[in-house]
Amino acid sequence: MKSMSIIYKVGLFCVTLVLCNTGSHAYTLSDGVDIFCNVVWDGQQIIVEEQYLFNESGNSWHPDLGGAAAIIKYADNGLPIIVFDKYVMNGIYEKLPLQTDFIFYHECAHIRYKSDDEFYTNCWAVVDMFADGRLDSNNFYWIEKYHLNMRLLPPKYGGAGFVFWEKTKRCLRQLDHPIVRDKSG
Repeated sequence: MKSMSIIYKVGLFCVTLVLCNTGSHAYTLSDGVDIFCNVVWDGQQIIVEEQYLFNESGNSWHPDLGGAAAIIKYADNGLPIIVFDKYVMNGIYEKLPLQTDFIFYHECAHIRYKSDDEFYTNCWAVVDMFADGRLDSNNFYWIEKYHLNMRLLPPKYGGAGFVFWEKTKRCLRQLDHPIVRDKSG
């Protein structure tokens, strides 16, 4: 009987947790693991809400995101939300599933480090992915290769993928991060 009481309490706690967190849900990484963007926001630990948009026609990016895979917006209560374009993310996933994981970490880093600087944010996305055990030198190579193949980018991303990634690596070298330590380039 005692074990039934514990099971009931655990179940009730889980239901309460879900009901109290209705706006948040886990992001599913390319390996099937669910993850949350946990940050301290205005002195409180929060789980960042995610939204997924798609163009009604289904054959192009959502106009609110302007071709971006994801953006940060803010709810009426001031809390951050990561908004993903399902069409763009699916296209990226088809090329390199790991890159969609990096995009999640990148958007979470915008919020966690309160940064609008794309290079700094990229740098900290690498740091966080590495710290979570989700990035090794092999995966770093594939993400780098993906960025190097991006040709024309908006100025805030350096104008081209190779500039975007080189500035990311420059930040990592300044941190003396192990993923770039003792490597040329």
